Amino acid sequence: MPGILRNTHFALMLILLPLGIFGVQDKIQKINLSPENWPKGELEQAVALNNSWGNSKPEATGHNGMVGGTTGALAVRAGVEALNQGGTAMDAACVTALTQITLAAGATVSFAGIMSVVYFEAESGLVTALNAPYAVPFNETDPYSIPKSGTASGRSALVPGFMKGIEAAHMRFGKLPFSKLFEPAIYFAENGIMVEGPLSYWIEQKKNVLQRLESTRKIFTGRNGRLLARGDLFIQQNLALTLRAVADEGAAYIYRGKWAQDFVQAVSAEGGKITLEDLKNYHVLWKEPLHTRYHDYDIYTSPAPFTGGQKIIESLNLLELADPAQYGHYSKSAEALYWLIQCSRMSHILDRTSKPQLQRVIPGASLDPEKRLSKENARVIWNNIKKRPQQQKKENQPEVISFKIPGGHSDGIVAIDKSGNVAAMCHTINTDTWGTTGIFVDGISIPDSACFLQSKMKAAGPGGYIANEMNPLIVLKDGKPVLASSSVGSGLHEATIGCLHNILDFFMSPKEALNMPTLLAPYWGLDKNGNSQFYKQVIPTGRYSKSLVRKVEEMGQPLEEMNQIQSQNYRGYWLGIWIDLETGERSGGVTPFFNGAVLSDHPITRDNNGRFLADHRLNNKTK
Repeated sequence: MPGILRNTHFALMLILLPLGIFGVQDKIQKINLSPENWPKGELEQAVALNNSWGNSKPEATGHNGMVGGTTGALAVRAGVEALNQGGTAMDAACVTALTQITLAAGATVSFAGIMSVVYFEAESGLVTALNAPYAVPFNETDPYSIPKSGTASGRSALVPGFMKGIEAAHMRFGKLPFSKLFEPAIYFAENGIMVEGPLSYWIEQKKNVLQRLESTRKIFTGRNGRLLARGDLFIQQNLALTLRAVADEGAAYIYRGKWAQDFVQAVSAEGGKITLEDLKNYHVLWKEPLHTRYHDYDIYTSPAPFTGGQKIIESLNLLELADPAQYGHYSKSAEALYWLIQCSRMSHILDRTSKPQLQRVIPGASLDPEKRLSKENARVIWNNIKKRPQQQKKENQPEVISFKIPGGHSDGIVAIDKSGNVAAMCHTINTDTWGTTGIFVDGISIPDSACFLQSKMKAAGPGGYIANEMNPLIVLKDGKPVLASSSVGSGLHEATIGCLHNILDFFMSPKEALNMPTLLAPYWGLDKNGNSQFYKQVIPTGRYSKSLVRKVEEMGQPLEEMNQIQSQNYRGYWLGIWIDLETGERSGGVTPFFNGAVLSDHPITRDNNGRFLADHRLNNKTK
């Protein structure tokens, strides 16, 4: 009898197993993230949001999933669809990133760029970090000889990390099939995006670059034979084919397949030194995130080789000691603003100070990467700089080398799902719009980042990974996530520190924090007499009272006011989602300067007259 039962059980398994497999396959087939499958009217509303540039964004609230991006409201809506169909926060972040690049036509972000993500897994309660930086080609032994920006050269291309990073992140923390993540990006590549707003400006601005190579000129030429202009439909057919191949074959298509071969051939034709071995040997970096304790909060952010996280921790360690909030808010108190500036800028000073210089000015302070993150090193620095500001003589400050801030481009993403998983991501091309080489490979733009990263390449060495200052982070309290953020732009560090200070010390929402006056990046240039103006702190014109500015300068901190146009190369653009531990409510805010958004995962509805309730997704507290 037992033998018969075992045989019967085995027979039933043989019958039921295929049914189970078919059931899983049926569920997979039902997953469809393409905008053509979105509920009626949602694509149109998302397009309207995507076309809204430079406007203040409403506060997003909700109790379930939420996705935000510094640019591309359409991409954010695609990320929300991943949540709607059972995806995790990582699924949503990956979908958003892939779609952002397609919508940007590879101008400000690229599939041949780099990325970093910090992830909180609700089930384990652990925070993990993944870095996918640029790698130096093994044959690139003399990076200082790489032509600077403006001279087209294949040597300006680096080994990309973005697609390997997306695949690795999804493999570990994703739930949806990998191929499904590409559906929104493929949809917009095949069906086209309208050339308007910044895209039309970028094409006009870079028309010489985009027409330098015949293969690229074809991508940006309309049916009338002229370069695409405002009002034209931009279809990226080659890109769609490439994305379909990656969806089917995985990142191996980029690093070992046909695209890899085409990439090496394209950059080699322009003097580049990247080989197929460089691509085959590339791997992402799973590492413990950097961590510090700030009052009652645990801060987790990107580790080396990225340096933005280190800067955040150094500044927060100092900020905790200085406690500028004791003087009131920095928008009204000169003392608070002065010390916020000193705590924020110290990491910049340390980056550009030699060990002998530092020991002359701050004896006992360390430039060792690990020691720089310690509370002890912060206290040594604080005990030196806490002297009365009038005693801080300029000639005793560390010397710095002045330089021009590069016009880098990036995208920040934050996502949280209904299970409480949280992702904070950043990806970038780390160069100017489309760069200056105009190289496209099978629809993918190739950044020329090496044209100004020569010193970082030298430090990394052949085959090494190149540092970048992106700083996605997650904040925990009592082991539970309360904040996730990402920031982009030259002033990303200052924007992040300012918003963290407003949220963690003054209990503001992300939206309220973004409404506060901000610090921009320090002024690094030379004045007309050739003197370094590092000591100047850039602030936005009109956001601080004249009396406050005067008092801060009397304390010994020169300020440089710049209007919105002047400050573009000094501004940071921040995005964040806050989670209330008592109510479970999530609230998100995003920089108003771009066309990004923060959206929750409950459906958009219509009112009784058939009009879309635009605030239902953006400004409605779900019950």
